[in-house]
Amino acid sequence: MDRQLNDEINSAKSKIAQLETKITEAEAYTSEWMQQYAHQMFLEMTISKQQQMTQLQKQVASLEEKVTLFEKQLAAQSTNSGPSEKDAIIDKDWINKFIFFTEEGGYRSCVVALTPHYLITFRHGTHRAYVNGVTIVRVFSAKSRASYNAAVVHICEEEDYVILKSREEVVDRECPLQHCEVMRKFVVCGFANGLPELTFDKGIVHSTHPYVYENDGKRFGPFVYGTAKTSRGDSGAACFGTSGLMAINLGVTSMPLKYHTEAIAEAAIFSPNNYMLPAVRLFEVVAKLEPKKPPKKPHQAIKIEGYGTVEF
Repeated sequence: MDRQLNDEINSAKSKIAQLETKITEAEAYTSEWMQQYAHQMFLEMTISKQQQMTQLQKQVASLEEKVTLFEKQLAAQSTNSGPSEKDAIIDKDWINKFIFFTEEGGYRSCVVALTPHYLITFRHGTHRAYVNGVTIVRVFSAKSRASYNAAVVHICEEEDYVILKSREEVVDRECPLQHCEVMRKFVVCGFANGLPELTFDKGIVHSTHPYVYENDGKRFGPFVYGTAKTSRGDSGAACFGTSGLMAINLGVTSMPLKYHTEAIAEAAIFSPNNYMLPAVRLFEVVAKLEPKKPPKKPHQAIKIEGYGTVEF
């Protein structure tokens, strides 16, 4: 009986030992699994954070790029709308040499040098008294104040301009030309409001659609539209772009005639444009006025035996 009891006790102890071993193994496995799981979770969290950081860095870079672009746009707007825009569009020292004027009744009227000998001014107003081939005009350089005599050599009533010619060279070279195209910036260089010194007003070519108007039954034009706010003293003023003379300013558009009640409503929305004559037309006229050089005489040649052909 005692032996049987001992065997059962020993068997129970053996089973308990086996269970303890399995429990230890299970605990070890669970601990290892927990460590692996924790490590995996840590890796996933790390990767997730790295991905989030990368995404945030991309967003920051995108925002920085937008800020840089915005700052450039602000700088461009500041340059285009501030006091320095005139210098950005033109170099005053460079263009002043081509600007001249006449003095009439205490006021200065604009004259522009196109070539060393040819100049242009407007036809309307006081210049209606000019007579082609007769009138001599005294013109003054806006830069040096040097004066020259210039004769009226061409009058165009329809396009409202007068071409003058000086025997002396008023400038050392032809004025650079820039074509008058829509949305091109320009500066009107005149004597606005009768001021004695040059004034500068900015504008943009609004439309090149031919502008024509009638006055006293006469038809004038075609001209092009600009947005410059010109005034008295800007007639005949040079309109310079970034690289050359674009046009000559001749006036501002007027509001169409309306009945009284219509005129009141129209005046609230009407915005006058300056109208100009493209410079390219003027250079074409000057080219026709310039006397053509006589053709060169053809070379004469004789054949001399033993020497070949001799030209003289």
